Amino acid sequence: MAPEYMPSLGTRTTMQEFEVNTIQSGEEEGDYLYVSLHFESSFTADDRLHVVCGISVDEQERRLGMDQIYLERLDQIQGGYGAASRILVTADAIQFDFTPEGQRLLGFSPPLRLLWSSSLKGYGEAHENLAKMQTLECGKAIQFA
Repeated sequence: MAPEYMPSLGTRTTMQEFEVNTIQSGEEEGDYLYVSLHFESSFTADDRLHVVCGISVDEQERRLGMDQIYLERLDQIQGGYGAASRILVTADAIQFDFTPEGQRLLGFSPPLRLLWSSSLKGYGEAHENLAKMQTLECGKAIQFA
């Protein structure tokens, strides 16, 4: 059951699509790479999706399922490892195909398409971080088209 403060999206057959208005990305103390995509949704004017990938993964993290991309929406209660089966990155959008658990945790129906533009501040760094993530063990869900 989704937390009470999450939007109830019901069953959807159409793609959800939002325009990214702010991008933040970087590397945190050599531990992980992140890309945060902010957008306005029908749920909140400051919705966001954080994409996080550990730079290295140990055996214990593999056993715990932490060897996959971590996605988080507004709070840690709306996040988890392995929440997306595929993250498709193109020049003008990022599409998230969520697992059933990811859909439940994040409150989005798959697929979610976040539109972005190369003129948006932070686009280049975010694109580079996603490309770096793809080369890491946890980044196997990331694809570029």
